[in-house]
Amino acid sequence: MDSYVTHLAAIGEAELAATPETSMDDAVRYVVLGTALVEPLILALRRVAEQVAASRRFSAGA
Repeated sequence: MDSYVTHLAAIGEAELAATPETSMDDAVRYVVLGTALVEPLILALRRVAEQVAASRRFSAGA
């Protein structure tokens, strides 16, 4: 879990840093769109990363 916390904390910091401060409407729009669009992307990227890691791990002896 420590690894997840470390990496997800970095994602949280990056998302917060990118949240617009121009208006509350802009911030809410950004957060809602981020939730709807970025979360599935993060999940897909995690699956790709797992495939790459598994390929490296299990093809080393092949």
